[in-house]
Amino acid sequence: LSSRKGGSLSAEELIKTVSEEVSKIVEKSEVVTDKEATSQDIAIGALRYQILKQGSGKNIVFDLDQAVSFEGDSGPYLQYTLARLNSLLEKADEENVVAGKVKYEESADELFKKLYRFSEIVERAGKEYAPQYLTTFLIEISGAFNGFYANEKIIDQDNPEATAQRLALVSVVKAVLEKGMYILNIPRVHRM
Repeated sequence: LSSRKGGSLSAEELIKTVSEEVSKIVEKSEVVTDKEATSQDIAIGALRYQILKQGSGKNIVFDLDQAVSFEGDSGPYLQYTLARLNSLLEKADEENVVAGKVKYEESADELFKKLYRFSEIVERAGKEYAPQYLTTFLIEISGAFNGFYANEKIIDQDNPEATAQRLALVSVVKAVLEKGMYILNIPRVHRM
């Protein structure tokens, strides 16, 4: 929609449209118990993320399909990654596996490099009033973690030392992602 061409959408209409779209997706989930509250949190996260990722002084480009996508550059992708981290830590708890100390793993090199920059990114975003630095950073962290997760077995009963180290890394990624989402006021979703 272009306001210059007479097309506009109220914030209320936009929230309703995004909420309806997210509800269709969440309704299919078998792990979400409170579908209405989860849908609302995901919709709000999608909207906030889409607005905050834009640079100030620029036109806001809102793509509904991208905004509600659970992949790529979106709020629901951050929420999904956090839900995955929670799930891993719950599974470890159920299996009585305890996190150890974080040790460098070559397969997580990209993730380590990004985690190291968190406070720098938060400081820069605050100084420059530019939340898009933090949104980009959180997407990069999520992508790096999901890439690591796809290639490495996190909980491996045959290798308790590696499991303990990887669970510690999962805890660190979770803490950084939660803190970043808190700063951006994006709701954290426990299960998706």
